[in-house]
Amino acid sequence: MVTPASHPKALIAVLAACLVLPLAAALTPATGNASAHSPDVNDIILSINESFIEDSIAAIQAFGPHPTGSEACTRVRDYLTQRLEAWGLEVYLHGWSRRSYQGQNIVATWPGIHAELPPVVVSAHYDSAPGSPGADDDGSGVASVLAAARALREYSFNRTVAFVLFSGEEQGTLGSLSYVHDLYHQGKQVAGVINLDGIGHTETESGGRNVIVYEEPASAWLADAMEEVASDHYQQVRLGLKRLPNTGYSDHNSFLTYGYGALQVEEYEYNHWFHTANDTLDYVNVTYVTHIARLTAGTLARVAHQNWRTPEVTIAVPRHDVLYVFGRELLPLDRGTVLALGPLDMVAEASADTASVTFYLDGEAVAVDEEPPFSWTCRRTLLWDHQMVAEARDAQGNVAVAQVDLGLSLY
Repeated sequence: MVTPASHPKALIAVLAACLVLPLAAALTPATGNASAHSPDVNDIILSINESFIEDSIAAIQAFGPHPTGSEACTRVRDYLTQRLEAWGLEVYLHGWSRRSYQGQNIVATWPGIHAELPPVVVSAHYDSAPGSPGADDDGSGVASVLAAARALREYSFNRTVAFVLFSGEEQGTLGSLSYVHDLYHQGKQVAGVINLDGIGHTETESGGRNVIVYEEPASAWLADAMEEVASDHYQQVRLGLKRLPNTGYSDHNSFLTYGYGALQVEEYEYNHWFHTANDTLDYVNVTYVTHIARLTAGTLARVAHQNWRTPEVTIAVPRHDVLYVFGRELLPLDRGTVLALGPLDMVAEASADTASVTFYLDGEAVAVDEEPPFSWTCRRTLLWDHQMVAEARDAQGNVAVAQVDLGLSLY
């Protein structure tokens, strides 16, 4: 987990700075899994046990400190890759280079039956802070991703599920930022992202019964799904969700920077051993990690097997990594940023069943468009931080949300 001190945000005054939200198109899998069978969420949840979680964290801890760029980090990468491949997942390494760092992300997929449906992603980071064995940060998250992959690969789902393990997180989410940059510029999009970072430490009995979920409007539907799984399977999960507006510092922010809906799952009570030599299993509550892993796997199963996004909406204009001057693209940018000088059109593309799109600025409804192309021109001078939302609604009252964050953030 990146702490606020190692993950600074510098706000720069501009007339407008917008982040695009592409929310519901397909990251096309090669094939479906005809040999697997239909999912039973309760069976999936119960297949995740404490011994697997503990053994996985212990194995990662045994490599010792494994910061990005170290031989130990490479060995952890190879260990994780081999495990995922042994379970029959499609695995590839995504190479990246940023600033003075370079590394590889591990991307494993379990292809869905319907290639046209957007995939759901679960992620964690496999690098540790220098000098730390990283049992909680983020061995707990990695172990939970492994547990979910091992459980879900026994079933077939409508959607593809991607299990992504990043390096470079402790240097400012460099690996995930590069990965999402490439996804966006290749035109690949995702339905939603669950990121797990630091989910293993408790101080009190109450802390062991709760988990923090940082969300944005565009990922609230995913938090809703997680809350339903927690309620429907409480005896197996035994967790309540503390849902908060996003202030988390981890790889989910890379997805948000490029406009993809993402949420962060984090332990309820802060681990004071983060980034130290004492971040070991001695200070990890394995039962607590197991409950969060079960909750995550159950949510993935439910979302991957159902169409949660009707109607569907994306924001087509403006595009990321572009400076706009009076509506025209002037200069390329980086890090998911969109800067705008002068009026800027916001164009939302929605599915055919959409009856209307309502546009919001900082929570206030500013326009309603009932005919495609759904659009709104922002003529205000917008400095610092603002949030714009496009809410698509069909005739049955179903809602989908696309989100644009205004303001330039440097990680």
